[in-house]
Amino acid sequence: TAPSAFQGTPLLFQLISLGIDTVICCGETTSGCVRASVVDGATHRFRMGVVEECVFDRTEASHWMNLYDLNQKYADVVMLDSVKDYFRKVGAKVTV
Repeated sequence: TAPSAFQGTPLLFQLISLGIDTVICCGETTSGCVRASVVDGATHRFRMGVVEECVFDRTEASHWMNLYDLNQKYADVVMLDSVKDYFRKVGAKVTV
C-alpha cells in the first residue's frame, strides 16, 4: 500500500531482530518503490545497496537520474557481479 518496503510491513523489525546492517535493493521502479525503500532504509541507518542491472524505470532518463542521485546520497549503486561476490564472501548461497 506504500512505495517503501518499510512502510506498513514487518521488514524493519525483522532486519533489526536479525542484526542485519546492510540491505541490497532490487526491483521496480527506480524513481518510485526502489527510491522510497532506499531512502527509508538509509533513514533507519542501514547501509543500502542498489543493484544497477536489477532495477528499472518507465523511462531511461528517470532511471539514470535516480540511480545517480541515490548513489550520491543514500546508497552504493553496484554491479550484479560484485553483489554475487559479496554474497559468496559472507557465505550466502548464490543461484543467480
